[in-house]
Amino acid sequence: MAQRQHRFPGVTRHLLREAVIDATAEVADRSGWESLRMGDVAVAVGISRQTLYAEFGSKPALIRAVVLRRTDLLLGALSDVLADAGGDEQEAVRTCCRFVLNAARDDPMVTCLLTGAESGLLDLVTTDSAPIIDRATAALTGHVLRRRPSADPRRVAVAADALARLLVSHVVLPDRDVDTVAGEIAELVGPYLREVLSTG
Repeated sequence: MAQRQHRFPGVTRHLLREAVIDATAEVADRSGWESLRMGDVAVAVGISRQTLYAEFGSKPALIRAVVLRRTDLLLGALSDVLADAGGDEQEAVRTCCRFVLNAARDDPMVTCLLTGAESGLLDLVTTDSAPIIDRATAALTGHVLRRRPSADPRRVAVAADALARLLVSHVVLPDRDVDTVAGEIAELVGPYLREVLSTG
């Protein structure tokens, strides 16, 4: 089967995708994620709907790209927050959890994903959440290893992966207050991370 041809090669295509992702977030923040229309995004960017569909394929695929972009931005902000969190591992985990869970609960896009207002989007944070978990695991692992280069990377990654999965599960099912959840996750992950860093 022939692959889809792209009209915008190389750097130009990258810039186009970035412009579309930015415009999607801006349009949805104004009109609501449930009301997001591909035509409105195309108009905002100044391209045709045909070009938009040729690049992203579908509305869920476009929203997926926005989700991953916001994930990256959130993780970047989290790194700054953790840089000021001090040296106690359990408190750092608690700070991480509070920051991520509060950000998720305040984000209308996350609400749209969780309510199933768009068919198939819930998969992005459930059965198809591997890209989010992988990004979070890599970011958290990198943060710890930059602070403690002598730590065992495999064991740090185990803690980061567990933390990422716990956070995603509580984003999907926000049934308790953030401080309680953050404290419980910190009690679970913090001692393991402390032990890993003490032997590194």
